[in-house]
This record gives sequence, structure tokens and C-alpha cells, in this order.
Amino acid sequence: MFVIQARNGSGENRTSGNDVFKVVVTHRPRDNPEQPVQLAVDIHDQDNGQYFVEYHAKSPGDTTVEVAFVDEGKAPEPLRGSPFSASFVERARSRANDMAGPLVSSYISRTIGDMEDFHTKTEAGVQTVVKNDDVKTLLAVRHHIAEMEKQKDHFLLQRETVHAVLSYLETHGASVETNVRALKSAANKYNALERLVKKREKEIQGSSNAEALRTRKRIAEFEQTVKETQSTMNALDFYFFQRGIHTATESMDQVEERVTAYTATVN
Repeated sequence: MFVIQARNGSGENRTSGNDVFKVVVTHRPRDNPEQPVQLAVDIHDQDNGQYFVEYHAKSPGDTTVEVAFVDEGKAPEPLRGSPFSASFVERARSRANDMAGPLVSSYISRTIGDMEDFHTKTEAGVQTVVKNDDVKTLLAVRHHIAEMEKQKDHFLLQRETVHAVLSYLETHGASVETNVRALKSAANKYNALERLVKKREKEIQGSSNAEALRTRKRIAEFEQTVKETQSTMNALDFYFFQRGIHTATESMDQVEERVTAYTATVN
């Protein structure tokens, strides 16, 4: 089972029902994964913006779940987080399918932990001091900045998913105060990290532009060297049949040595 939380155009949780969703669950049995089957799905409208979705596999295997919102007159629009995966085992742990069970608790802790780890590594990475002509460090800092943008939607979805799960658990009487505080702390750190990343991106812009200019210059010089080398090689012994095999072979060996030496300087 999983829960769909409907939202309005402002991103607020809906408090009424009657939305239409298309849910497709594809199951790949462990003993015959090449023959996937579609599972029957039951969607239960709670009339409060939440929809409980139930499906059941009769054999162990891996499952892909696709969820789309159906708006009249429009093509179904995939929900954020869709598709996602689930698995079925022969003998599941006690309360494995319980929304307040150990798997959900583990997911909450793991997700918040992942956010904390990303914050720690990225914060340290973007604050690394970049010295003049230190290309390796500059690239490392730029990598952390790029990862921040790349992972932005992922962590936003994770954060909102955990928040929705905690809200669900709270309405069903579970104690969630500790996890709510941990999630809020992780979210605040992430927001601060976004500001730091933008600041560092501006600070290293000059170094990035200068290195880009040097790189373009080196590429142009390399391309010119390649052209000159090709032109020179056209006049070497191994290009002419009448020079003989022995002379051509010696010439090729010499060229190969020079190419190897030059390649070492380029690398």
C-alpha cells in the first residue's frame, strides 16, 4: 500500500477528494522476470486529499509503480516520484506492510541521514580554498556546485515525502516529534547550503572564466600542433613505397617514439 497526497496549484495539500489517478503496477516474478504481469490496483478516496492505493503480488519479485494524475481532456501527467520500485519477498518481516512499521521508520531515518551527509560533504567541498592555477581544486568545487543543482529536485521530493509520511503518522497517533525536529534541522541546513553555494559560485566565477580561457587557448594550440604534425608526417619515409620496407619501418618506429613522448606531456 502507498498513499497519494493531492495538492492544489499553489502546492498546498488538498482537503477534498474526487481526483482521478491512473496507477499501473508491473510485477516481475523472481522466478520468471522476462514475463512481467500487471497487478490489480484498488484506489480508496479518503475524501481529504489522500488516496490509499493497494496492490498485491502473489509471488516474490520486483515491482514498478507508475502513478499519473488524470485531468479531463488532457494526457495523464506523471506525479513527482513516479515511477518508483517495490519488492515482494516470500516471508516478510513482522509489520513490513504497516505504514507505522519498521520499514517506514527506517526510510525516514535513512532519508534524513542522506540529507545530512549531502550537506556535510557539499558544505566542506564548496568552501575549499582555490589557489591560483589550482585547476584540480577549482574543478572539485565546481563539481560540488553542479551536484547541488543536480540533486535539488531529488532532495526537495525526499523532504516533502518524509514530511507527508510524518503528517500521516501523526494523525494516526504516532509520536513523531523527534523526526519532525530532525527533518526541520536538515531542511534549514539545506536552505543555508543553497545560499552558500550561490555565494561561492560568484566568488570563483573569475577563476572559472580565466581557466576556461586558458583551456580554449591550449585546445587551439593542440589542434594546430596536430595539423602541423600531420603535414610533417606526409613527407616522411613510410609514405613513399620506393623507400623500402626497412627504411619505412625505422621511420615509423621513430615517429611512434615521438608520439609516445608527446602524449605523455599532454596527459
